[in-house]
Amino acid sequence: MLSGFLIVFVFSRIVGHNEFWKPITADGDLRTVARVVEETAEFVGYFILLVGILEYALALRQVCPRKAADGERPGCAEDLAKTNNR
Repeated sequence: MLSGFLIVFVFSRIVGHNEFWKPITADGDLRTVARVVEETAEFVGYFILLVGILEYALALRQVCPRKAADGERPGCAEDLAKTNNR
């Protein structure tokens, strides 16, 4: 998830900066190219964030399944802490 944050808040801003594109683009296309690249980088960053969040949620679900009928949630942090303190 950290890589997604870095792409969205650092990389996309640097790459989308007009000064970065001046040496390699024509004068009329400068803002358009910079904007498209910035938005695309942000989209990639948000996608990486989404994948990280889904991966985290799935991993958490394996560690802490939903409450069973008897009220116990085997593998949850609270249950593990109680077991270790005994």
